[in-house]
Amino acid sequence: MVGGGLEDQTVYAGETATFKLMGNIGEFEDQEDLAYSIRWFKEDPIDHEQEEIEVGKNSISHTTPVTTLDDDGTEIFAHIEVKTGGKKYEYDTNKAKLNVLSKDGPEISIDDTLTNKTVSDKNDSATMLFDVIGNDNLVYDTKITNNSSGSRLKNATYYLPIRKGTKVNNVLVDGTDSDYQINTDGKSDDIVEISGLNFGINQSHTIEIDIKIGDVNKRETYRSTGYIHGVDDNDTAYQKFSEARTIGIFG
Repeated sequence: MVGGGLEDQTVYAGETATFKLMGNIGEFEDQEDLAYSIRWFKEDPIDHEQEEIEVGKNSISHTTPVTTLDDDGTEIFAHIEVKTGGKKYEYDTNKAKLNVLSKDGPEISIDDTLTNKTVSDKNDSATMLFDVIGNDNLVYDTKITNNSSGSRLKNATYYLPIRKGTKVNNVLVDGTDSDYQINTDGKSDDIVEISGLNFGINQSHTIEIDIKIGDVNKRETYRSTGYIHGVDDNDTAYQKFSEARTIGIFG
């Protein structure tokens, strides 16, 4: 499949999910002088650490173990190596997202945008900015909604990783200045933490995090995935990840 290779999968906690390569793998198998390998990996949505998955040799699909809510947001991809005619070619599929839903708890959706208030680029999208430089003023906007008609999310904290050296100008929740903390313990990220969030039936909150990019001395790509963690009406932990937002930094 041009431009991808895997599709996102959505399951309920307690079910398994299957990721399958799209296309016809038979073209590999039919060539006698061609050697290939398929390896599967998963990426943690918080720290982006990658780990190889033990799957049968050259398997064109991966079925997860029984999922829990902690698996929500995990990204799966396959690495393919092909040797033919004395040359070696390597490919990665896209990273497909594993969405894990709660059967009985809240149903949280997260809608994100990212805006450069200093300057805009014609290639910018709602979640990706290009040619960002030091001191640019960016705004992370997030709308979190509980779509459940029978379960609440309580005592929740929203977490947003930000690039080291970033200055937080202010944080608004529902248009009002909000208290927040910045966790600086991470190696490559600081994390903005906004606690005390509660979501009743069909209730939404909007969050605006206004930042200034720190010093820039090289080209880099910074990718940030926000998430919310709280408890449901049974005091069972609940966690939900948003889509990644990306900054292309021009050094």
